[in-house]
Amino acid sequence: MTGIGGHLARSTGERMRQRVLAGVCVFAVLAAAILAHGSARAQTSQEALVKVGFLFNFARFVDWPQSAFQDANEVGMCLVGADPFGKALDTLRGKVVAGRPIQVYRYKAGDSFKKCHVLFVSESEKRHLGEILASVRTSPVLLVSEIENFLELGGMIQLVDLDNRIQFEVNLGVAQKSGLGFSSRLLKVAANVIGGR
Repeated sequence: MTGIGGHLARSTGERMRQRVLAGVCVFAVLAAAILAHGSARAQTSQEALVKVGFLFNFARFVDWPQSAFQDANEVGMCLVGADPFGKALDTLRGKVVAGRPIQVYRYKAGDSFKKCHVLFVSESEKRHLGEILASVRTSPVLLVSEIENFLELGGMIQLVDLDNRIQFEVNLGVAQKSGLGFSSRLLKVAANVIGGR
């Protein structure tokens, strides 16, 4: 009896997780469509828009310490390295997160990331990853990338392609060490969560 009950509980839990994940995926696509609205000349791909939609939602569901905004009235959405998003990233400019407008910044390795609250590390920066991570290690900056093994190397969120769908994995321990917290709603739909307490 216990075995059957446990199986039903797992099945119900898995169905719930799939429904929530589907909801977030739909939300990301809708967000991407909303962000793209009005930019008829934009030459960005649907995939880029979906990924930018994920970045926007990561910013919405992260809790930064108050110190992160001591010298800023905006949320810095930053990219370091080759730009995989094109104009899609610029559609975030002026959108509001935590009562503050988003500003978009593009950097190269070796720059200061003091204006950043979210930092997307392009795959072109694989060679400089250690240097980039070290430069923000003690700062409340959300680190996101598609670089393979990004979480194991010290990143916080890695975008991954699973079953031909863009999903994400989270290193909760690294985020917590930097003073960041994640909404339980975000963690529920992550493909994988490691670390944390």
